[in-house]
Amino acid sequence: MSSTLDDCVQMLWEQWHAKRELIVRNALVVRYSPWARMVARDVYIRVHFLGDAWQDCTQNALIGLLEAVERFLTTSTLDELL
Repeated sequence: MSSTLDDCVQMLWEQWHAKRELIVRNALVVRYSPWARMVARDVYIRVHFLGDAWQDCTQNALIGLLEAVERFLTTSTLDELL
């Protein structure tokens, strides 16, 4: 099952780089959002003294994820640029 999931994610990345469709970008964000929330949790644990920072940490992590997906270049894309 893991290889099927990896194949699906690879296909999403290829579609994103070929067409830059928002629906594909959003699918990638949904796929990686649990990871972004784990990062947000780790940051929140370190800054919990700020009070209601959980939502801010989560929002920042998801915005960072969106920006990362927008900027990400695959190896094949890098090869084309070089």
